[in-house]
Amino acid sequence: MEPLSTVTIPPALLEAGYRFAHSFRVRYRDIDRLGLVFNGNYMSYLDYGLTEYWRQLGFPWREMEQHGLDVAVVRTCQEFKAPARLDDLLHVGVRFVRLGCSSFRVRFTIWDEDAVTGAGQLVLEAEQVYVNYDPAAGKSRPLPPEVRQAIVQFEGDVDQE
Repeated sequence: MEPLSTVTIPPALLEAGYRFAHSFRVRYRDIDRLGLVFNGNYMSYLDYGLTEYWRQLGFPWREMEQHGLDVAVVRTCQEFKAPARLDDLLHVGVRFVRLGCSSFRVRFTIWDEDAVTGAGQLVLEAEQVYVNYDPAAGKSRPLPPEVRQAIVQFEGDVDQE
């Protein structure tokens, strides 16, 4: 299946299985006094990417609860590779690597692009674990079958329990 993205995904990320990416620019509110993206903002950047991934699969965030999906991050690991700065054009690659009964693991890669040369550099690699949560019951619940099927169909090689 072809990548589902308007962003040109670097060959190394395609080889690593990434088929979706979303682009955005670093805003003034995201930087610290050194002019670099404050580290806490990268969690939001990962969320931007995942939200757009869901949208591309046909599950806009406002409709997720109708499908029985309300997720919470339960684990995050981020490795910073290079700083991002004000007005940098960043791309976040999103790849599901594991589907459990009620949880899933997602890998993210953020890279920048020099608007003049088109060259880019790796900014961040991350992995997060999410759990589908039932707020009324106060506990986890299985991933909805239609969501699971859409992920498997798109990703192709995702590990499943």
